[in-house]
Amino acid sequence: NEIRFIENTLAAVSSRFNYGEIRTPIIEPVDVFERPLGTASDVVMKEMYKFDDFGHNIVLRPENTAGVMRALIEHGIHSNALPHRLYYCGPMFRRERPQKGRYRQFTQFGVELVGGPNTADDWCNDVEVIDLAHQSLQQLQLRPYVQLRLNSLGDIESRSSHQDALVKFFQPRLRLLSPDSRQRFERNAVLRILDSKEEIDRQVIEGNLSENARTHLLEELRRSNSENPEQFLTQSAPKLPDYLSPPSLQRWTMVKKGLDVLGIAYVEDPYLIRGLDYYCHTAFEFVDTSHGGQQSTVLAGGRYDGLLSQLGGPEGVPGVGWAAGIERLQLLRQKHALKTASTNNLIAVIVVRHKGIDAEADSKITTFCLRLASQLR
Repeated sequence: NEIRFIENTLAAVSSRFNYGEIRTPIIEPVDVFERPLGTASDVVMKEMYKFDDFGHNIVLRPENTAGVMRALIEHGIHSNALPHRLYYCGPMFRRERPQKGRYRQFTQFGVELVGGPNTADDWCNDVEVIDLAHQSLQQLQLRPYVQLRLNSLGDIESRSSHQDALVKFFQPRLRLLSPDSRQRFERNAVLRILDSKEEIDRQVIEGNLSENARTHLLEELRRSNSENPEQFLTQSAPKLPDYLSPPSLQRWTMVKKGLDVLGIAYVEDPYLIRGLDYYCHTAFEFVDTSHGGQQSTVLAGGRYDGLLSQLGGPEGVPGVGWAAGIERLQLLRQKHALKTASTNNLIAVIVVRHKGIDAEADSKITTFCLRLASQLR
């Protein structure tokens, strides 16, 4: 069936890149996700299924990168023969409004490349996992219908400088933002505002305000005695790549050069941040841009140096990976009427009997055919 075909294809491509399967529990301690994902993230604030289990706080896993890191630490695998190339496939759970391609229980396939030398040359790992995603989508015949969007989140220094600039930008525009984004601002999670899908937030971020919003902003700026308030009306939010530290900028340049060498087309998106706290440096999404309309992310990921240490593992272990929603891939293939290639070779044994054959001979033929079919299969 289609779902099995997609899962098998992703596993086969991952195996060619020398990634091995890992299986982790559906139920995890809540701490595995709350700190790494960020207490101000939508996943933690709104979407996790949390339960009390005789005094222990547990959760149905909303994603699996943190769960894989927990498993590596718990079983001491992080100290053996790094780097580890792993893939997983299984159900995830998020409490959000069900809609086409977005369900409360959904199947996710993901890959993680954990460990290796954390040096200036390990940008190659970022390029490798993007290439793995690129080839996976090619095998599913979906690459012509999706666009790779790319950004760098930089290091801590880069993000701190960018956050200061965002605070100054959003402060006079607070009244224009959606309630969720105003709450993000109050929680000092201004970077997450860039991840908002609300139309008014996108207008503010991109400097493309409606007439009503322009009027409100002018009033706010005049009250604060801003000079030349009109100049703020078309101003867009600060872009993270403009604040990259020299080492981060060098890494960002090399990642793009690596993709260029492999012939993987991409578009730079300076407002792409991903919605989880553990990401740094490279962030990327493959987005369905076919036939116009609302664009949907079908595969996304990025780099997460330091995630292992947040969960109690050793410091300085780099990591990068991605995850794809199986149901979204299925819908996209249906949308373009793509045919499923058979991955099974059907073996059938046809028994030809002569009329008048006696029961003993018939039994021998049947037994022989059973044995032959079993051996062939």
